[in-house]
Amino acid sequence: MKQINLIALLLLCSFTTTIFAQKGKKFDIIAYYTGDDKLINEYEVNKLDQIIFSFCHLKDGKLSVD
Repeated sequence: MKQINLIALLLLCSFTTTIFAQKGKKFDIIAYYTGDDKLINEYEVNKLDQIIFSFCHLKDGKLSVD
C-alpha cells in the first residue's frame, strides 16, 4: 500500500511540475506584409517582433518582382 501511495505521489508531482513549467513561454509575433511603405503606418507595428516583407507577387500565374 505504501508503494502505491508513493508512486501516486510521484506521478502527481511529475504532472504538476510539467503543467506549471509550460506557462512561462513567450511567443514571437510575426507579420507578413505585402503592401507599400505608405500603408504599413495603418498597423500597430510596434507590437510585432518581426515583419516579413514580400516584394514578389503573382501576375498571370508567374512570379513578378515589384
